[in-house]
Amino acid sequence: MQQANNPWSNRTTLEKHLIAAIFLAILISILILSGSKCEFDKDCGNKEYRNAENYIFGELHSTIKPCDDFYGFTCRKRVNKTLTLANKIPYISSIPLIDDPDAIEELVGYLETPEAIDEEKFSVTAKQFYRACKNTERDTVIFEKHLKYFGGWPLLIGDSWNEKTFSWVDLMGKFREKGYTPGMFVDLDIVPRKDNSSRYIVQLKRPPLFGTDWARLAKLNKPWKRYFALMTEVAKELYPTKSQIHGGGSILHSKEKPKYLKARVMQELGDCFNFEVKLSQ
Repeated sequence: MQQANNPWSNRTTLEKHLIAAIFLAILISILILSGSKCEFDKDCGNKEYRNAENYIFGELHSTIKPCDDFYGFTCRKRVNKTLTLANKIPYISSIPLIDDPDAIEELVGYLETPEAIDEEKFSVTAKQFYRACKNTERDTVIFEKHLKYFGGWPLLIGDSWNEKTFSWVDLMGKFREKGYTPGMFVDLDIVPRKDNSSRYIVQLKRPPLFGTDWARLAKLNKPWKRYFALMTEVAKELYPTKSQIHGGGSILHSKEKPKYLKARVMQELGDCFNFEVKLSQ
């Protein structure tokens, strides 16, 4: 009786080993891909993944084709949302850490409530800054009181300003007390020592010009020109009249802007500007 041909028995030992290795590699690949798929599906089913997915797709503008306008596709909805919120709440231009309009409205409601007698100082300061942005009559009165507490502005009180009583050290303390930036003359910080972090030192540095570093500012295109223009605009809004220089009336509520004071205003602002530049250098 003739034995039937067996393809496997006709293979050499090397061929059998190669075929077995191929099947083993295919089996291992299937197991790996199957395990990864299960793990991937498990992770993507988590709440955090779903929330992230919904947030990303919710920010995309589905009616804009990404190949035609990628910026509009990715950012247009966010820009429109921000502009709508800014129009609804004009005194808050942007709050990068708060995206919820309801949360912003709640914050505005809190800032607009009157201060309580026992309210924390930081809360009172925040409300005062918020009202200052609204430029109400009450804020003008507060600003007038602060200027008087600081010793007055010579441009506003005229010859009655006493230079001998001025102390920049005391003024720095008053700035800090009222919530203003104290480092206008000297930038003072308490920092850990580099060789011993358990001990602290007083670090004195030159003040930043216009609230920024001089080296960085020098690279810009005449930023001091715009800064001086802003100083001039503020001074124009606070021009005192001749009668108010010699007494009488509330100088900050004046609507008159006499021309004879313009030269003096520009000179004093120029001196102040140049002094600030020298300090920062």
